[in-house]
Amino acid sequence: MLGVDSEQLDAIVFEDGFAELLPPEIEKLTHLAKALEKRPHLKLLVQGGYSEKKDGKALRAIQLKRVIAERQGLKLTPGEDTGVLDFGNPATQSVMEAVFTERYGAKALDEVKTAADQAQPETGEPATASSQEVTDQDPANFWKTLYRRMVVDEPLAESALVQLGDDRSRAIVRELVETRGVPEDRVAVKKTKSMKP
Repeated sequence: MLGVDSEQLDAIVFEDGFAELLPPEIEKLTHLAKALEKRPHLKLLVQGGYSEKKDGKALRAIQLKRVIAERQGLKLTPGEDTGVLDFGNPATQSVMEAVFTERYGAKALDEVKTAADQAQPETGEPATASSQEVTDQDPANFWKTLYRRMVVDEPLAESALVQLGDDRSRAIVRELVETRGVPEDRVAVKKTKSMKP
């Protein structure tokens, strides 16, 4: 009906936890804007969405990385990306231990350390193809274990997920109206909803 593949325009995909449009999705919106131009009687209904599981995990991770970065003394603006967490950085490791201990206690930290120590092989035998994989374990594995546990338990208000969905619908509307020139009265926004994972 629009002159483009309707399956292609069925949904705009976002990176988990983010509301920025990705280049392939901008291309979809470009095609959609052209199709709407050819059919002036059509109106588009945009509905922001989020996945409680995928976006929730991503938002928890982003939130935790901000806590760690701020505890390291970084001054972040609201919404600023902290980048990749450097698990090999001693300052990061120290902050992660402190945050983990505050949240779970020293005993829980000791249990994770003990489990990590027991996972390290203690053989004096030469490495074979199969044992090489075990002895070449990631030295930052302990810190990654702490991080994963904290991400799972990081509190996240449902309003953060709804806000993400709202931000996504605004990004779509902004691209169509401000960048692609679709008249504002031809685009409506429907209430954000949780999508299937």
